[in-house]
Amino acid sequence: MATNQFEAAAQNAIELSRSRSRAEIDEFEAEAERQAHAARIGAMSRFGVPKRIRGMIPDGISDTRAIKRVVEWHGEQQRDESNWCLVLSAQPGTGKSTAAGVWLWLRTAGVVGFNACERVTRPDLGTSANAQRWFSASEIAAASGFDGSVDSLCAMRALVFDDLGTEYTDRRGYVKTRLDVIIDSRYREFRPTLITTNLNVGSFRERYGERVADRLREGGAWFEFQAGSMRSGK
Repeated sequence: MATNQFEAAAQNAIELSRSRSRAEIDEFEAEAERQAHAARIGAMSRFGVPKRIRGMIPDGISDTRAIKRVVEWHGEQQRDESNWCLVLSAQPGTGKSTAAGVWLWLRTAGVVGFNACERVTRPDLGTSANAQRWFSASEIAAASGFDGSVDSLCAMRALVFDDLGTEYTDRRGYVKTRLDVIIDSRYREFRPTLITTNLNVGSFRERYGERVADRLREGGAWFEFQAGSMRSGK
């Protein structure tokens, strides 16, 4: 009887030890996940993704048509680098910019993470000169060939052009020329590029010219869709 009691007590001690170990492991893994999430959000900030979009990723978003297409294209691009560009074309408020943010979030997976051995976050992506970035149309219009900003846009590892078509166009066509240079460079090197625009394909070609439109056709995908506005009150 005493032996049985001793064995039972020993077994209880083992189970308690296992339970505590499992709880500690679960707690450590949960903390690792929290820190990895924070590191990825921090990287998104450095990429230039607007706060209103960062705040929705990944928990506050739904599977919109734009997001589904972006996820699909991301997989295609990972399998074949010649699928270098995707254009999301739709009316304002339909989730194009959010989908672009989701794409950059997807690209942080496995790169920005938590090192369980060192217990430090590793926000590796977005710290180098050739990192991935988000740019609004107005920022692209302001890019200069004299200070290296156009060269930087050409060399970025991955790039979002948000709301292309809303930027100011000068009479001498400098903006069109800059975009031509950037798109052509990225097209030649298969550098992943996601463009959002309110323009349809015809208006886009008229605004930026056949050369840019042709580069986007070759290895690029134009996704024009209809959807109601997701913005409050619309």
